[in-house]
Amino acid sequence: FWGPRNLAFYDSNLVVADTGKHRLAVFNRQGAMVRSVGDKGELTGQFIEPVGLAVIGDRLYVADVGNQRVQVFDRNYAPVLEFGVLGWEDQVGTEPYMTSDDQQTLWLTDSGKNRLQRYSAEGRLLGIYGPGASPTGPLSTPKGIAHFQGNLILGDFGKNRLLVWKIE
Repeated sequence: FWGPRNLAFYDSNLVVADTGKHRLAVFNRQGAMVRSVGDKGELTGQFIEPVGLAVIGDRLYVADVGNQRVQVFDRNYAPVLEFGVLGWEDQVGTEPYMTSDDQQTLWLTDSGKNRLQRYSAEGRLLGIYGPGASPTGPLSTPKGIAHFQGNLILGDFGKNRLLVWKIE
């Protein structure tokens, strides 16, 4: 690896965003790497610094920060959709992480702009949250994010805290 960032269980495999090598590394239950997905580039199926991973249904979502997009893959790791993301233009220190919720929507951190973004599974922007409009005050470099029992758990890196937001 060169800068592994996020992990996701997808089917029976563990997927690792290998950011510095511009790829996804896929491991089976025995811990053997069974495939590498993508390489460096701007074409569909290629990455420039993938970071965040999330799963909605039978699709794997990848935050392709250097290309300012999310790419979506099927169970065979073939790209099926991509959509642009606002605010990932400043790549220095931008580490977008993602999670999905019970409504099958995607939550993305935008650490460079101190906010969260919510997208439909098809890539339609549903909302932007922060920096000042959050329920707990301004966000500061949000990075890690998870969904648990109707709540978002957010790593607010710049303020050294964890936040819990009830999803309405």
